[in-house]
Amino acid sequence: MVPDQDVIISCTRCTINVPIGQTTYETNSRNLICFNCYNKLARGLQPDKIIQSAEMPEKVIYKCMACSYKFSRSREFQFGGRCFHCGKAAVQVEETKQILAKDRKSLLDY
Repeated sequence: MVPDQDVIISCTRCTINVPIGQTTYETNSRNLICFNCYNKLARGLQPDKIIQSAEMPEKVIYKCMACSYKFSRSREFQFGGRCFHCGKAAVQVEETKQILAKDRKSLLDY
C-alpha cells in the first residue's frame, strides 16, 4: 500500500473529499480535481458544485463577571460554569443568538 493514499484532498471543482491517488491536476492549472470532474471537463461538461449544508447551532454568549472575558458555545455544549480564561465561577449568560446559514462550500467558510 502506498503511504500517500491516506492523504485526503478536496476537489477544487466539486468539493468532494477523495484520496490523493484519485486526483489529477486540472488542465493548465495547479488545482487538484477528482477523476470524475476531470472526465466531465474532458467531455466538455461543467462539473456540478456540491453545496454542503448543515443546520447551524444556536449559540449562547457567555461573559465572565470577574475578568470580562466573552465566549460563545452551542446550546448543547455541557458547560461547567467556570470561565475558560480566569477559572472563576462568575460566568453569566449574556445573550442567545441564532446564526444564519449562508451559501458556502463548507462549514469552514464561516
